[in-house]
Amino acid sequence: MRELWPPTYDDFSVRGWAAALSGSVNLILGLLLYLHRVGFELLFLYLPGFFAYMFVYSLANHGIEVASVSRLGLVAAVIANFALYYFVAWWLIRAFRPATNWWPAKHS
Repeated sequence: MRELWPPTYDDFSVRGWAAALSGSVNLILGLLLYLHRVGFELLFLYLPGFFAYMFVYSLANHGIEVASVSRLGLVAAVIANFALYYFVAWWLIRAFRPATNWWPAKHS
C-alpha cells in the first residue's frame, strides 16, 4: 500500500490531499453548473451549498441588501461545499492510509 499511496505518511499531507481533492471536486461542480451540464440526478451533489445559500438568502428580510446577499450566499455555498467534500476526502484518505505503529508495545 505504501507504493500506491506514498504521500500520506503524516496528518499534514492527508489534510493537503483532502483540500486538493475538495478543491478539484468543487471546481468541476462549479464548471458543470456554469456550463448548464447538470442533470437532475446530479443536483444532490450541490445540496450543502444550496442549503447555505438559502440560509443566507433568508437573511434578506432582516435588513441586508438583496444584491449583496446573492454574492454572500454564493460564498457561503462554495464554503459549505468545500467543507463537505474536504471531510469526505479526508475520511476516505484516512480509511485507506497505511497503518503505522499498530502493534502494541511490550509491557515488562
